[in-house]
Amino acid sequence: MIGMKNRPVVVLLTDFGLKDTYAGILKGVIASISPGTNVIDLSHEVLPQDILQGSFLLAASFSYFPRGSVFCVVVDPVKKVQLLLISQSICVRRFHDKKKRPCAGQ
Repeated sequence: MIGMKNRPVVVLLTDFGLKDTYAGILKGVIASISPGTNVIDLSHEVLPQDILQGSFLLAASFSYFPRGSVFCVVVDPVKKVQLLLISQSICVRRFHDKKKRPCAGQ
């Protein structure tokens, strides 16, 4: 596909579900901020507040995406949305939380 090679990739993994507009609104915000970004829905069906399931799905799938992909993972642990952006180009397969603590085993 011509012209798609350098388009940024954002991968969405959330517990939003598909019965309301939250996933669509998130995609609209991304399109408003960065038109032309390739947005991929990994899943919006993480069980509500199940951080372990979200972590498993991310760990099992991130290596299948191009280097430099940005993962937007939203799993609401205590009914207060916390957004975690992870970029493979920065972390190089190491994931960090908002406080910049390294992941276990690193």
